[in-house]
Amino acid sequence: MSKAKKTKEGRASVVITVVIALLICGWLFKITMDLRNTEKSLDEALVILEEQKAAARQEHTNLENEIAYRETDDYVKDQAKEIFGLRDPEDTIFIPGSDEAADEKK
Repeated sequence: MSKAKKTKEGRASVVITVVIALLICGWLFKITMDLRNTEKSLDEALVILEEQKAAARQEHTNLENEIAYRETDDYVKDQAKEIFGLRDPEDTIFIPGSDEAADEKK
C-alpha cells in the first residue's frame, strides 16, 4: 500500500471514531437529561407525598383526640344536652315570658 492510501484510511478511521464518540456523547447526554427530568418529577412527587403524610398524621391526631373526648363524661353530658335537652342541676335556665322573668321585672 502506498503512503497516501494509508493516510486516507487513517483519516477515515479517525473520522469514524470521532463520529462514533460524538454519537455516544449525544446518547449519554440525552440519557442524563432524561434522568434529571425524572429526578425532578420524583422530587415533586416526594414533596406532595410528604404533605399528604403530614395531613394524614394531623387527621390521625384529631381522630385520636376525638376518640379520647368521646370516652369522657363531658361528652356524655354534651350529648344529653344537645340531643335530649337535659341540663345539669347547677345550670340556670331562663325562659322568656315565664312568670319568674315577669316577677324579676317588678
